[in-house]
Amino acid sequence: MKRASIFFYILLIFLQVQCGTTYLLYDYLQKDTNDTSNLSPLLLLLGESTLLIVEPISWVNFSAASISFPSGGSGSFAINTDYPFASCPGAQLQLTVTSTGVPINLGGTTDIYEDGCPANVNYTYNYEVTGNSAGTGQIIIRVAPYYYPPSNFPDIKVNQVVGVVGVTVSP
Repeated sequence: MKRASIFFYILLIFLQVQCGTTYLLYDYLQKDTNDTSNLSPLLLLLGESTLLIVEPISWVNFSAASISFPSGGSGSFAINTDYPFASCPGAQLQLTVTSTGVPINLGGTTDIYEDGCPANVNYTYNYEVTGNSAGTGQIIIRVAPYYYPPSNFPDIKVNQVVGVVGVTVSP
């Protein structure tokens, strides 16, 4: 009888650990559903082929939501930024442009560094996209992973996806 009660208490401890771990994981995932900034490492592990959560910046605009062109051809889009702030120093923005899906070549710079001084300066980056393989892909524009957001931009987070341009390369 003594052995049964010992096994019972061991079973209880085991269940508490299992249920506690499950609860902590559930709680962590629930909190993460409201905080999209933590999804970036997960998306990197998944190859970013899943749904991306886009948190646009009102003063960063894209000329096209999607582009399509035949294999061996090209398409283009532009990124335009117009700083609304008159705050220097520390009004710089750093973006990275990457692609997933079908292999494509991005004409233009992939690391964007801008200095927002003086205010109301317009920056435009033109991209000529080419590809030889038929399929679909995405061009992902995000805040650089090495960017330290100054107090001028309180809503910007590291690795925040600010825009996605769909790419379709037809045969």
